[in-house]
Amino acid sequence: MKIIFLSKRRPQSRDLFSRPFGRFYYLPLELAKNGHQIHLILLNYKNEDEFYIKKDNIHWHSVNLFPNPFSYYFYSRSLSKKIKADYIIGLSDIIYGVCAVKLSKVTETLSLIDAYDNYESYISWLKPLHWMWRYALKKTDLVSAAGPELLNKMTGDNDRKEDTKLVLEMAADPVFSPQLKFVSRKKLGIPEDKFVIGYSGSLSNERDTETLLSAFTYLSKRYSNICFVFSGRNINKTDLSHIKNVISLGYVKDELVPNVLASFDCLVSVNRSDEFGNYSYPVKLYEALSMGVPVLASKTMSTTFVLRDYPDLLFSAGDSKSLIDKIEKLMLKPPQLRMKKDSWEVQGKKLSEFLIAARGYPPEK
Repeated sequence: MKIIFLSKRRPQSRDLFSRPFGRFYYLPLELAKNGHQIHLILLNYKNEDEFYIKKDNIHWHSVNLFPNPFSYYFYSRSLSKKIKADYIIGLSDIIYGVCAVKLSKVTETLSLIDAYDNYESYISWLKPLHWMWRYALKKTDLVSAAGPELLNKMTGDNDRKEDTKLVLEMAADPVFSPQLKFVSRKKLGIPEDKFVIGYSGSLSNERDTETLLSAFTYLSKRYSNICFVFSGRNINKTDLSHIKNVISLGYVKDELVPNVLASFDCLVSVNRSDEFGNYSYPVKLYEALSMGVPVLASKTMSTTFVLRDYPDLLFSAGDSKSLIDKIEKLMLKPPQLRMKKDSWEVQGKKLSEFLIAARGYPPEK
């Protein structure tokens, strides 16, 4: 089949073309491997050269937002008519789902909206955009989401048949595989004789870093054999000086991120049990688990799903004492990790079968 994906060029502030990652890249890639003709149309918010190129068996199109904000829509419409697309799939944000549905009606094809977060929680006051999103969710032919909780939220008000809904779980990119801990620590300058507790991601109040920092402060005073490692942007310029034995790596290059996770004895993921946290499926949990690194996560609806085989690795959201207790237990007895999360290859095959079944015929040879 001929499938068009719509996405912004820099989801999560990372250039998808030069630094491909996550579901934005691997779902299209795996569909291409399954025999489909894939076009990935990226909306570029920066003023850079527009291009069309074939790479990784994907047709890449980059279209600038300015000077004409409507050029992306018209370009996508023209391409859909030209190749006679079987599907238009909206990725990465509200406007791409809305655009996918609108284009599918104009070009007489099918649409799918995919989401990995509750997008309505991003800009809660922008109600007209939310209304457009909900309308698109009702009108789209198919819906997929990173977990059942998010899928139910997206389709709860619709009389949607079960065979038009699909859970497409997050997965770790292929670079996240088991590595030698001491090698990674030596490369990053992390002590080899410490119990390393890590946090990887932006330090933001929206993700309940107060609970994280409160627990780390207490543990740093009680245990001299613990080292705390932070990697990622410090959005709020958080002061970490009151935590003993702390290492702040800052923003780490892509190739070193697996080393960061491999150096941890435990990765901590925090979030609030709210309209964002309950529908957020932290990819860091998948990455750490695929590397055999123990994790602890705030208990939300979504992390309960992600860690459904490891309920003991959840702590009460917003409760630093609960996190402290979990860390102390983990220090005494690390968990036996037997589970390996489904790969992007598995998720891509699942999506391919879903699209074929809904369309009613296999891809052209």
